[in-house]
Amino acid sequence: MTKAMMEQSGLPRSLWPEAMRNAVYIKNRSNNKGTQGVPYEMFFGAKPDVHHIRKFWALAYVHIPVTPSRRKHNSNAKLGYVLGYTENVVGCKVFFPAEHTAKFVSDLRVAEEVVSTWIKIMDIMVEDLQLVNSFRMKW
Repeated sequence: MTKAMMEQSGLPRSLWPEAMRNAVYIKNRSNNKGTQGVPYEMFFGAKPDVHHIRKFWALAYVHIPVTPSRRKHNSNAKLGYVLGYTENVVGCKVFFPAEHTAKFVSDLRVAEEVVSTWIKIMDIMVEDLQLVNSFRMKW
């Protein structure tokens, strides 16, 4: 599951431990054929809450709280990517590529469908650019 998540997301190889933690978190909340049940439910005696789980490495917009240093026309959100979850923490772990940091945040919006669409659009744009360049070279 970890390798599949890494391949699908295009995650940098240095962040493989985060993919592993996320895979374990999800597997512990999924039905297990070997134990005939959900590991979380068997251990804690209650059904796990899975409404908060989002697509791994999905685009996340994290709200920047209003402070005196934040001006009227400054951005009110930071761009990041969903890395995973942990017990007893509201929200999820988000990686911020501009800062090369990851932290747990609770005030965010996740755009799961945007990432895959954006990647497809970028692939099409690259193919179109290559086609234009090959056309120019022929003339």
